[in-house]
Amino acid sequence: MILQQLCRFVFAAGVVAYTMALLTLTAQEANPFPIANHAVWTQHDDAVYGLVFAPDGTGLASGSYDKTIKHWNSSNGDVIATFRGHRDQVFRIGWSPDGKSLLSCSGDGSAIQWNLAQGKAEVTLTGHGDPMMSASYSPDGNLIATAGFHIQLWRQGETQWSTPHSQPFFSVAFSPDQKTLACGTENHVRFLDTKSGATLPPEIPVTGMVYQVDYSPDGKWLAIASGDQVAVWDLVHHKMHKTIEADVSALFAATFSANGEFLLTGGRERVVRVWSVPDLKLRGELYGPAETILSIAISPDGRQVAAGTYDGTIHLWSRSDL
Repeated sequence: MILQQLCRFVFAAGVVAYTMALLTLTAQEANPFPIANHAVWTQHDDAVYGLVFAPDGTGLASGSYDKTIKHWNSSNGDVIATFRGHRDQVFRIGWSPDGKSLLSCSGDGSAIQWNLAQGKAEVTLTGHGDPMMSASYSPDGNLIATAGFHIQLWRQGETQWSTPHSQPFFSVAFSPDQKTLACGTENHVRFLDTKSGATLPPEIPVTGMVYQVDYSPDGKWLAIASGDQVAVWDLVHHKMHKTIEADVSALFAATFSANGEFLLTGGRERVVRVWSVPDLKLRGELYGPAETILSIAISPDGRQVAAGTYDGTIHLWSRSDL
């Protein structure tokens, strides 16, 4: 009798443990970003349209309509440096792969490369004088692409090629092998050859203005934030993989996690949504912003998610399971 009771107890304990493990796994699948801390940084005076983590994750950089770029300590929110030099609002920003420089672009028609060690501008790219809405480093850090009414490729401060004047492009991104640029504008995404600037097939039709494009780290997918939708383009088979409604109005930000497992989006609904890749199933939502989300960044180790908003605040969520 005692042996039977003991066996039943062990069996029941095993069932409970197994059930708890399943529940934990289900919770993690449903919410891959359980939050331990939510911080709000308020040092900008206007909308934050650009955000990027340092390659080593220890810093965060932001670009704002208040014409400044700020370098933050991502662990405590201290402002390490504020960079001033643009005469108009700052749009997208980038961080050089070697961690030594920041890149900003502005409505004043310039892009500036900032030397972090010296705390000053080291290269200014003036282009055609039209507003620059996006700027990006190549994966090896030797090239810079800027986008506005022209797409331009730069090497060591010199223009390598430039496209003709056109409708504005709000986003430009290098492919992981840096052979191709994806450029987003109204109702479509265009691919350009980085060596020549020539247009490459196919052109991706989408709905609405494309505000951000982002390559997955493995180069298999391209995320496109346009209108109220996020689309994922299959770069291997050159076809649309999936399109889902991710926001009731405008979607301004879409970025992959460094491991490529998740896609994060944000827009006028004021919530960061976490989607699994490539099925685009909703896995989590991060709340807090009181205004439209314009930019999103996720740290290289996946521990932190940052969002820049229209009211000038930066929201930083830290995961509790890492």
